[in-house]
Amino acid sequence: DMDKISAESVSKEIERTFFNEMGEEFKNIIDLSIGQATFPDDAQTFDELLSLADNNMYTVKYRKRLKL
Repeated sequence: DMDKISAESVSKEIERTFFNEMGEEFKNIIDLSIGQATFPDDAQTFDELLSLADNNMYTVKYRKRLKL
């Protein structure tokens, strides 16, 4: 799924840039999760879009904790 690949690559690039600037000691403290949703494919209103992106972010966080 291209959307998942895009969100993962953006997340990894942000993490890589941040840790290069701030140092590896932050790696165990800070974690980045991105929830993605697109208009109009996933939602028809701003509130729906925001809610779906938020839910997707928490799904990513949950999967990271379970290491899925």
